[in-house]
Amino acid sequence: MEPGIKRDQIKLFMISLSIAVLASVDFLSSIPSLHFYPIGFLPVLIFISLQAYAIIKYKRASLGTIFEAIEDGIIVIDKNDKIEEVNPSMETMLGIKRHDLLGKDFLSIFSLVSSGKEDPEKAEAIIKNLLLTPTKVADEDIAFNGSERHLNVASSPILDRFGVRKGNVLIFRDITERKKMEEELRKYKESLEELVAARTEQLKKSEGKYKALVDHALVGIGIHQNTQMVFVNRQFASMLRFSEEEMIGLPISQLIHPDERELIMSRAYDRYSGKEVIEAYEMRMVRKDGSFMPAFISNTPIEYNGARATLITVVDTTETKLRKELEQVNEELERFTYSISHDLRAPLRSIDGFSLALQEDYEDRLDREGQDYLQRIRAACQRMAAMIDAILQLSRIGRYEMHREKVNLSALAQDIALELEATSPDHKVEFSITEGIVAAGDPMLLRMALENLIGNAWKFTKERECARIEFGVMQQNFKTIYYVRDNGTGFDMKYVDKIFDPFQRLDNAKAFSGTGIGLASVKRIVHRHGGEIWAESAFDKGATFYFTLE
Repeated sequence: MEPGIKRDQIKLFMISLSIAVLASVDFLSSIPSLHFYPIGFLPVLIFISLQAYAIIKYKRASLGTIFEAIEDGIIVIDKNDKIEEVNPSMETMLGIKRHDLLGKDFLSIFSLVSSGKEDPEKAEAIIKNLLLTPTKVADEDIAFNGSERHLNVASSPILDRFGVRKGNVLIFRDITERKKMEEELRKYKESLEELVAARTEQLKKSEGKYKALVDHALVGIGIHQNTQMVFVNRQFASMLRFSEEEMIGLPISQLIHPDERELIMSRAYDRYSGKEVIEAYEMRMVRKDGSFMPAFISNTPIEYNGARATLITVVDTTETKLRKELEQVNEELERFTYSISHDLRAPLRSIDGFSLALQEDYEDRLDREGQDYLQRIRAACQRMAAMIDAILQLSRIGRYEMHREKVNLSALAQDIALELEATSPDHKVEFSITEGIVAAGDPMLLRMALENLIGNAWKFTKERECARIEFGVMQQNFKTIYYVRDNGTGFDMKYVDKIFDPFQRLDNAKAFSGTGIGLASVKRIVHRHGGEIWAESAFDKGATFYFTLE
């Protein structure tokens, strides 16, 4: 008897066979006068019903769908543990081509890549146990090379219509980073629990010492009860940009990314009711300003004020020492730029002012060459003043405190188009603006970005008789992409990396007015919203600027 066959499956088969035989005999005996043996049809109906039930209960999944949907390594084996199919990710993981794997014994192939297993005998036993689990999905973790690498191996049986195992689908996932984070959190939880257990009486007498201990922890710590936060430490509040007072009483659902809210809230309710659920996992949390923070969170059921609650520890996975140092350097550079630009204004005003006085009071004493020099001095002062204003504007974007809300980008684009038409009525442009484009962001910064993009399109279409500017949106790879397109002069794509740098102006753009700071400002605004910006163009064939927002 094959190990995958269960007693109820044999019973179902024998009953079906008996009914089929009974139905056949009864039916044949009823041929002379069919209406005297109506019971002959009842076994047939029962047999059909049982077969339909068996097909529904033991239907198997489409391997094609699995291969398309999962990016992890996948191996499909038959009931004799021979490899029937592998996906490209598995080929990469093993370093062996598909045609070299097909038909080979699974365990022999697995031994080629598992020579560094921490416990070879245990790993082999785990794999065999997974293959012998006949009616459910099972998964295990295996350590390699002295715990430097961990794989999660999940096995799902492939069953026929009677529930008999015909093979298995094995999915391999690299969980090394998750294991490291779990170990760090486990060690921290153990040390914290030991410290709390050792100091319980003292902490009861001195709440101030307890709060200081938790507040100076390097991870976020909080307690939620009845789906509301009842305690947070300083680090947790700082992570999400709240004050500690603002977080108390806050529904935990408000802190969870909308795409993950249903699953994580379901786990919270199960934990409240005493069920065992996964303790540590990755998730995205929502900050006060609406931005998202990737985090690794651990949950521990506790008793708080005489009722069941959950203690959570949170690690912000976006914060690294290098990132902080880079942000600090950028802030210092912005402050320096702002200071220097501001200090340059005073002497520049003096030069421009005295030049104007010289022009007005002594113009008749200067020859034509002297008047030309004076005009050049004043023009250079005005250009430098415009550049300083542009530098200050770019610096302000970096220091500006964002306020996120829903912004109607279509309405902003319409307003900008009307303003441009009013300032230059002789320049005829056909605008095509998609209605109902809404995004989450800072209204002032997003308006500034669109003013620069649409303003550039307006400027570089002045030589076109039938100028056209388009603002729209599209979906690509599950991302929302906004774009501004024109049929203006365009540019050579070999210069695309320069156009977003401050004061970088292409040769064909020098004939048009501008400081060269507009696209740099747009790039900084888009990055502050957590997005990206790029361009596509060809000389004399227009340009399209694409951007995303978080």
